[in-house]
Amino acid sequence: MSRRTRFVVAIAAALLTVAACGSDKTENAAGQGGGGGGGDRAGWPSTITIGAVPSENATALMASLAPIQKLIKDKLGIDAKVFSGTSYSALIEAQKSGKVDLVEYGPFSYYIAQNQGVKLQNLGIVTNAANSDGGYYSLGETASKNGNITSLKDFRGKKTCFVDPASTSGYLYPSYGLLQAGINPTTDVTPVFAGAHDSSVLSIAKGTCEVGFSEDTMPPQLEKSGQLKKNAIKVVWKSPEIPGSPIAASTSLPKTLRTQLETVLVHDANAKALAASGYCSSEADCQKKIGFWGYASPSVADFSAIAKICKLTKSTSCTSAG
Repeated sequence: MSRRTRFVVAIAAALLTVAACGSDKTENAAGQGGGGGGGDRAGWPSTITIGAVPSENATALMASLAPIQKLIKDKLGIDAKVFSGTSYSALIEAQKSGKVDLVEYGPFSYYIAQNQGVKLQNLGIVTNAANSDGGYYSLGETASKNGNITSLKDFRGKKTCFVDPASTSGYLYPSYGLLQAGINPTTDVTPVFAGAHDSSVLSIAKGTCEVGFSEDTMPPQLEKSGQLKKNAIKVVWKSPEIPGSPIAASTSLPKTLRTQLETVLVHDANAKALAASGYCSSEADCQKKIGFWGYASPSVADFSAIAKICKLTKSTSCTSAG
């Protein structure tokens, strides 16, 4: 979500083993916590496990999500443990096997998970501004010093950084863009999977990759943190708009819990509401801490573009996250 990969509920004992996470799933007593009582909480676990692929390092990501972790604890009385996935494939397998309850997917990895039979319910769409549908973009980039590279046509024969085979802005849309430029993304470039959006951008800036791709929020984010010098890279391509990234729950969770999680995410887990409730000092402070504005209703989701891009690219990743 990227943001796309930013939803992890932060806890001090984060990164416990997946097995330990599973052992904590005992039912709450009726009426525990703040999310309804009695039969409304029937079958609710006392702990849920939430997974994501960090866009940067896992420790910083979890620390940034502390306000939302506290919000869920306060509203629903549920603890959360985190599973930091090494790839979207790992998250899909973890949710498929029941080891992870909630995952923030990119729209492409969400599409893959559904195709692989993972039973999911979309609970919200990551947004960077109020009243947004969460749409974002993929960027094609190179180091600013590479004056001979001005478009995707110049990527031919180059060492090219992608993010992950199941990344929307880091692989699927870049593959589409390259094909539109007459370049096969597997045979006409030398693919390198950087593993994360920040790694892709930094590799391009350092020259480890001559060219590459990332989501549009990553270069300014790295500049702001001081990891990337201003104007160190240049953008030579911008994708069509990509639908927003969903946070999806396993349908093995009780329906009442999924309903209340959606309510908390959409109505309370945004910078304005968090600030009003005292989780941080101001709306701007909250947005800075969590790294995005909040969540739109899942009703705004339209992932038909992903299916169309899959059809056009004929990417094997559309049916396999490996």
